Amino acid sequence: ADTDQNYVQGIVDLLHEYDFVDQCMLGSQSVAALREAKELDPDISTLYIMTMAFGDFAGMQGIDGFSIKHTYISNNMVSRIHAKGKKIYAWTTQGLRKGAFLKFDLRRVPLFVSKAPVTLPGGKMKPASFFFPKKVV
Repeated sequence: ADTDQNYVQGIVDLLHEYDFVDQCMLGSQSVAALREAKELDPDISTLYIMTMAFGDFAGMQGIDGFSIKHTYISNNMVSRIHAKGKKIYAWTTQGLRKGAFLKFDLRRVPLFVSKAPVTLPGGKMKPASFFFPKKVV
């Protein structure tokens, strides 16, 4: 894109140029940017990155999934998001300490983004990962 005013168009163009539309989720903390990308190409998967999550946001138009800080996710929230046919991802910057209390079942949230390995129930270690099932742009 030539200017900040058309950066969304530039990103959409790059996704098409490198044939990445079906291989990634476009993530942002800007709902407006994600909705603009979805208007430009409805086939682009959008991911709203949230630090905090309150209220009834699961039905947001133009958003295909949510990446939410793990401390704000509950099983009820996961159920509401899944009921809308959308995806949810948990994230943390510090990893989880062994025995950490979670308000959601890790088996219902497909991937946990972390800088450090995660200890799953039963003591299994899940390596740290910075990528979702689709590549993150």
